[in-house]
Amino acid sequence: MSSLQCIEEDQGEKVSLVSAVCAVWAEESALGGLLRKTKIPPFAMPGITTKLYQSVFRRTSTFALTIMLSAFVFERTFELGSAWTFDYINRGKLWDHIKDKYAAPEDE
Repeated sequence: MSSLQCIEEDQGEKVSLVSAVCAVWAEESALGGLLRKTKIPPFAMPGITTKLYQSVFRRTSTFALTIMLSAFVFERTFELGSAWTFDYINRGKLWDHIKDKYAAPEDE
């Protein structure tokens, strides 16, 4: 048999590549099924990361909703911060700041 068709183990037995892959797949799928049934992450996470995982990252729908809400909050915060910075840098130069000097008083 060629090296692609078999794997030699320490005992000198030859195992086909297909059966070796199937054995590894069976072990991994059994472990993956066990982790899905226990509803815990595959690694230990202390404290706040556990709460974050359970509340946000566990379900795709909550993860997507969190991304959308975070993008909205970031956009609004960035917009307000940018507008405030622009007004601060240009104070005394914008029409809102100098219109009292040039606007004619209205007579009623």
